Amino acid sequence: MKLVLFFALIFLLLYGIYYCWVAFPVATGYGAKVLCSSIFISGRSEKDIKAQELNFSPLDVVTYKINYQDSSVTCSLFGFASRMAIFRKGLGATVVNELSEKEIRSQRFRLAVLPVVETATIPWPLGDKVSDSFPSNIDSVQIKNAVDTIFKETDTLNPNHTRAVIIVYNDHIIAERYAPGFTKHTRLTGWSMTKSITSAIIGILIKQNKLNIDHSAPVPEWKSVNDPRHSITVRHLLQQTSGLEFEEVYSKSSHATRMLYQKGDMGAYAASLSLKHTPGLQFHYSSGNTNILSRVIRHKVGRKIIMRFRMKIYFISWACIVWFWNPMRPEHLWVRRIVLPLHATGHDSVYFI
Repeated sequence: MKLVLFFALIFLLLYGIYYCWVAFPVATGYGAKVLCSSIFISGRSEKDIKAQELNFSPLDVVTYKINYQDSSVTCSLFGFASRMAIFRKGLGATVVNELSEKEIRSQRFRLAVLPVVETATIPWPLGDKVSDSFPSNIDSVQIKNAVDTIFKETDTLNPNHTRAVIIVYNDHIIAERYAPGFTKHTRLTGWSMTKSITSAIIGILIKQNKLNIDHSAPVPEWKSVNDPRHSITVRHLLQQTSGLEFEEVYSKSSHATRMLYQKGDMGAYAASLSLKHTPGLQFHYSSGNTNILSRVIRHKVGRKIIMRFRMKIYFISWACIVWFWNPMRPEHLWVRRIVLPLHATGHDSVYFI
């Protein structure tokens, strides 16, 4: 009996060490990224972020150090798994992975010089001015009640933390409301809504004949015709039918968490994964597919990507319209002032979506 208990304790100890080895870097990487983005991009307070985004285990016991001089956040858990995220103007917040902090800070990109425009005087969607008139055929009381319901927290243990609600009718904003600490100028974290932006940029490259949607995706790891992943096309990646083995789970160590918080080149990591299903046959939601597409964009355009696509989306949209090509059917979208990765205001986000 004592021997069984001894081995049980050894097993639990080894499992505990393994769990900490795997989980701690994910937790501290996530905490560093969220805190860095929320402070230096969204302009929110440390107290508010910890109370809303970082209030669950184990993030509620993580030690956070914010350096306002070099715009960085460092996190550790009980002194272990120290991770850093750094903010670079025009590029957002980056978790330091595989590359050193010095190497990341020494990277140089040509950023777009955006025109100085007083958006408050320009009607939405090209600006931020919202009309005071309200459609006569819409019940304003019902709209107000609906918005109030969305902001009402019915479950105090698992609050929704709704930050912004914007209602658009006939291309006009007819109602909007923001949570305390947020305004129409606050850049909100887009998370997977950024997939739509990535797909739109892929559409631009297809329209410019720089990509063929039904050819083998230009991924170096799949170049050989003998590689089973060679049959994966750009369409497959866009439609989440690549067939790649990718676990999209965030409650434990998975392909998704390792890619986002432990890898320096997320696209290369996702591209290295093996094939689980025949491409084109099975839908499987995967952030890995989108990161592979982001890498394709970078390879096609180079380091001028930030300037080229910002200018194309931004300047042309001010002229009137940006044309994107949808893989399913041709259509046009209006879009303005979107920053990649997506941290956009409510006005900008709802316009693109």
